[in-house]
Amino acid sequence: MPDVVYRDKYTRRVIRLKPEEKLVTISFTPGGGQEVARELANAGLTIRLAATSSTATFVSVEGLDSEQFGGHSLAALPQVVGWSSVFKDREGGRHYVVPGQLDIQFVDGIIQARALGLIRELGSRVISEGGTPGFYSVSLPPGKGLSETIRDFARLDDVEFAVPSLLGEAPETGPSDKVACVAGSGPATAPPKRRASIDSVQREPCFGKLWALHNSGQTIRTANGTIICKKGVDIKALDAWRITLGRRRVVIAVVDTGVDITHPDLAQKFLRRGCERWNFVPGEGPEPIDTDGHGTQVCGVAAAALNGIGVVGVAPRCCLLPLRVALNGLLGDRADAIYHVTARAARDPARKYVINLSWVMPCDYTGVRRAIDRALSAGALVVAGVGQSKNGGSGVDMKATPAYPASYEGVLAVTATDQNDEKGYIVDFGRQVDLCAPGSIICTTDLGGEYSFQTGTSFAAAHVSGLSALIWSLDVGLESETIGRILKQSADPIDQQNPDFVGKLGAGRINARTALCQALALIELGASRRPFAKSRKLPREL
Repeated sequence: MPDVVYRDKYTRRVIRLKPEEKLVTISFTPGGGQEVARELANAGLTIRLAATSSTATFVSVEGLDSEQFGGHSLAALPQVVGWSSVFKDREGGRHYVVPGQLDIQFVDGIIQARALGLIRELGSRVISEGGTPGFYSVSLPPGKGLSETIRDFARLDDVEFAVPSLLGEAPETGPSDKVACVAGSGPATAPPKRRASIDSVQREPCFGKLWALHNSGQTIRTANGTIICKKGVDIKALDAWRITLGRRRVVIAVVDTGVDITHPDLAQKFLRRGCERWNFVPGEGPEPIDTDGHGTQVCGVAAAALNGIGVVGVAPRCCLLPLRVALNGLLGDRADAIYHVTARAARDPARKYVINLSWVMPCDYTGVRRAIDRALSAGALVVAGVGQSKNGGSGVDMKATPAYPASYEGVLAVTATDQNDEKGYIVDFGRQVDLCAPGSIICTTDLGGEYSFQTGTSFAAAHVSGLSALIWSLDVGLESETIGRILKQSADPIDQQNPDFVGKLGAGRINARTALCQALALIELGASRRPFAKSRKLPREL
């Protein structure tokens, strides 16, 4: 299959995608998955990725390239709709191209009839319409290839960008390391007192396992062994909570696999959904019901309730907005979820939104890039984990292999540290990193009302999102850029503990105590849009 070459109209960059050897994506009719999977297994092919859209199911398999699959008997199966090469870009990103279609974003304000007319004029048909206004996935016209069709649409003044339709890649996860957290004596749904004491925080049943919030040098036993924590290596949450536990006017939007909506540590934390659709997985209902666990785990780190049950999150009195996407689904669905937050922020300017993206895409995708740009313009703060190497070792330098969306301009890129302030095992690093946060052996909420230990930059990002929400709770008049500067200027440097990664772990590991004190000093000066110095008046450290 030839290279795919086109000019990305949004970024103004020329994109050249080269087909990978022995890797092909196949689309087939919904409901035909079992038979196709059986035939692939009989042919000795390995399924690398499986995904579903509203109109088709997809698998990427190793062992054949696109041309070889076209000549194979598998291509004649009645369930098979089409196939395409998997491509690599110059940055090493892998493009799981959806066979036979592309994504079109029309300019703001275009009339639907006009957009549909232009699609028909170029010989395409609408496959699906996205949740972002003016976004369509359309078919390739008969007899035309992907590069040519992208160029034809990009020439139109009414088109903002035209790019291949792409699939995401779900992260590899092992079995959860479950934790027994015995509930306290209070009722599960009882809200905390207006001014909860530090003692009440420490009475959360699993608080002793939350070394990232308060590290007393405790020993933590997990199914995989025992870790001994280095006293004082934490984000100083107890000191920060003397200042604020958060406000419901500040919302942490978690774009992920959804949430366990009945979890006793999360059920009282959500915004009112009303008639809104919080589920962006095609074919599912409107509720963001988590079937994977990842989104539930991220939500718990950021904002689990202070209620005498299980754990407590960094921002226990801030709201959660859980939006469900399929991490192995269409990347356009993630863009729609991010746009949903932007639209909410425009309708409700009294609230402030932190958008948590605890996932990495297999490559750059213009739809998500544009959605983030719009969210930033609307005043939201966007936080993303940088991910981890699939090949083990010490991780990958982002200079050689950028991680998206963390590498997009304006996004706070976060990597993970452990209980000794050392860079987490196999997590990525680089000068593009903005901050570090705890992300190793993190006790958090899980499916079925349970709890587990988790590791990765997903949970480091959730700590940063929670702290961002605490800072905003002091003054919703602060700008998102100011929040970012506070986080960086207040971080504790950890280069000395990481001599092999000097200058590649951002400003350091977040410090909630210092961050809130700097924010208070800034607010008192009434200078939220000007540079500031560190405050010398800090609460007594516990």
